[in-house]
Amino acid sequence: MFGEYDTFRLTRPIPGQPIPVGSVGVVLMVFKKGEKTAYEVEFLDEQGRNLGTSPTHTIGEDYMEPYTCDGGGLCD
Repeated sequence: MFGEYDTFRLTRPIPGQPIPVGSVGVVLMVFKKGEKTAYEVEFLDEQGRNLGTSPTHTIGEDYMEPYTCDGGGLCD
């Protein structure tokens, strides 16, 4: 389970999106309906530009693995 503002690494391609597997993203919102959970997320490049064809993407936890930045601080 991920919470808002958690960072994660993308584990598989998002259909129709050019975001590389392994990209680091951040959870913006969590949506729960019964047993199902979906996450609205965003991915940015080193210059702060959105990756993909839209600013945010809604994905399931099966696309995500936990990611902790080195040093426990903000990601570079």
